[in-house]
Amino acid sequence: MDRTQSRRRAALASAAAAVLLASAPLDAAVAGLGENAATIARDHSALHGRTLTVTSTVQYEVHESISGDGTRVREFAVPGGAVFAVRFEGRHLPDLGVLLASHYDEYLAAARSHRGGHHHFAISTPSLALEIVRAPRGFTGSARLPGALPAGVSPQELR
Repeated sequence: MDRTQSRRRAALASAAAAVLLASAPLDAAVAGLGENAATIARDHSALHGRTLTVTSTVQYEVHESISGDGTRVREFAVPGGAVFAVRFEGRHLPDLGVLLASHYDEYLAAARSHRGGHHHFAISTPSLALEIVRAPRGFTGSARLPGALPAGVSPQELR
C-alpha cells in the first residue's frame, strides 16, 4: 500500500468515526444498559417506540420496542433487576445515549480513537462489549455488560 492509499484510508476511518459520533445524539440518558429494568418504559418512550412486548425466559426478560420507522430495540434484563444487554436493528441508529446510559461516555471515547473500517465498530473491555455494523440498508448492533450476564447465559443466545 502506498502513502496516498494509507492517507486515504486513515481519512476514511476518521470520517467513519465522525459519522458514528454524529449519528449518536448527545442527549442525557434516561435509562438503559446497567439501569433498573423498571426504567425500560422510559426508554421505549425516549426511542419513540410504537409497540413494546415482553418475553420471559427462566433467566431473563426480553423487552422489545419497535419504533415508527421500524427500528427494533431489544433490552435484556434480569427479572426485577438490571438491563444487562441491548440489541438493535433498523434503518437508523437509535439514540445510543439512551441505550448505553452511563456507558455512553466509554463508547464516545472509543469511537473518537477508532481507526478501523467505516462499516464496523467494536470495542471489548471488562465493563462493556459493543458492536455496531452499518449495512447498506441500516444498522445492527449490540451492547452488553460482560460481568452482568446471568449464569448460564451466553452472548450468542441474546438475539
